[in-house]
Amino acid sequence: MAAYTCWQDVLDDITNRWKKTKTLTRFSKLKNNEDRIEYCLRDDFIRSKVQQWLNIMCSSRHKKYWEKASELRAEGNLCFQEKKYSKAVEFYTQ
Repeated sequence: MAAYTCWQDVLDDITNRWKKTKTLTRFSKLKNNEDRIEYCLRDDFIRSKVQQWLNIMCSSRHKKYWEKASELRAEGNLCFQEKKYSKAVEFYTQ
């Protein structure tokens, strides 16, 4: 996958790779979350995909998205305080 637009893209990319390499089967047999996290941190493929995602999220292009999201959330909060719930939901889901 060349470019990620959302976290789900990263997860899909990792899952598809794991299915092809039988890694998903090994991962599913791990006993607890600590083991799962350790496994992910040691996996070069996962680390590279997470790093790509973080680079995208930290880029100036996405900072504008976060600023817009913050504005929309603030508008939604105002509507919610005024008990305009359906309008608040519109702002929250944009």
